[in-house]
Amino acid sequence: MKKAFILMVGMILVPSISFAEVVPAQVSVINDSDFTLTVKVMTVAGKKYSQIIVPAQQTKTAYIYVSGTYYLKTKASAYNKDDLYSKGNFFKVVSSEEGYSMIKVTYKISGGTYSSGKSISKSEFDKDNDASRSSTIIPY
Repeated sequence: MKKAFILMVGMILVPSISFAEVVPAQVSVINDSDFTLTVKVMTVAGKKYSQIIVPAQQTKTAYIYVSGTYYLKTKASAYNKDDLYSKGNFFKVVSSEEGYSMIKVTYKISGGTYSSGKSISKSEFDKDNDASRSSTIIPY
């Protein structure tokens, strides 16, 4: 039986209360599955910005201090099951004196065909500095 990631993304921009302080953007990962997720926040250039581990049926938050374009690479692991790897779409993050992004990403894993994001290999997931992406430009 094939497994699938179902990824739902929501984003809001929250105005900052103080103009002297930069508040980090928040990427909250909601794990609505029985798998443990290892989630890498990647820059548009393919470099790892941060990494969080989200146990089954829990939520964890990654903080981003630099405005820009990012994407997520995810490994889903469970006892006696094959690991699943995925790469999400690009998303824009704001972390400035004017405001910050609050992004919620929900992962559900179920049987069927892969319906969201892109399935990737273990070796692609393990790369933390993908030089081939360094010339990619994503307009704002």
